[in-house]
Amino acid sequence: MDPRPPAESAAAAAEIEALGYGALWLSEGLVRDPFMEAGTLLAATRSLVVGTGVAAIWGRHPRMVRGQARALLDAHPGRFVLGLGTSHARLVEGVLGLRYERPLTALREHLDQLDAPDPLLALAGVEGSTVADAPGAPRVLAALGPRAVALARDRAAGAFSYLVTPEHPARVRAAPRRTGAGPSAGSRAGASG
Repeated sequence: MDPRPPAESAAAAAEIEALGYGALWLSEGLVRDPFMEAGTLLAATRSLVVGTGVAAIWGRHPRMVRGQARALLDAHPGRFVLGLGTSHARLVEGVLGLRYERPLTALREHLDQLDAPDPLLALAGVEGSTVADAPGAPRVLAALGPRAVALARDRAAGAFSYLVTPEHPARVRAAPRRTGAGPSAGSRAGASG
């Protein structure tokens, strides 16, 4: 949807929903933050699921990601899916000016922090409250290689890939899944934005 003006994006999302699509996936924004864009699209629709497909982890603290995802879920229950990934060195180093090192390790560490209890809630004395115990957004991970696919299998509802052969998704689906893995996103057909 980005870089359209927000009103055009909202109208397009409403049209996509009216056409019967169940989900809309947003890429890392060129102009606007994908979480903010998701909020605009969710507010313009009644049942459309919106997901970040994918938001790059670099420059996004896990606590902020958790807060953004929780805010979207609180305002639009069951309608946001968190898609995370490492992006590419060209974007991370060339555009963001950050170091692109050990992307799989960085993603794993990001997930560890995302899944850990929020230390700020403990400081505020709300640890163990309904706020602290609210379920997180269902999530998918950008994953192409076997180790990234395994991480997605073990720590998310699935893998999000692009520019792959038709056989690639079948290999991902065939990978054994451990019990007790990450949040479930369910399966929904969708449009990509």
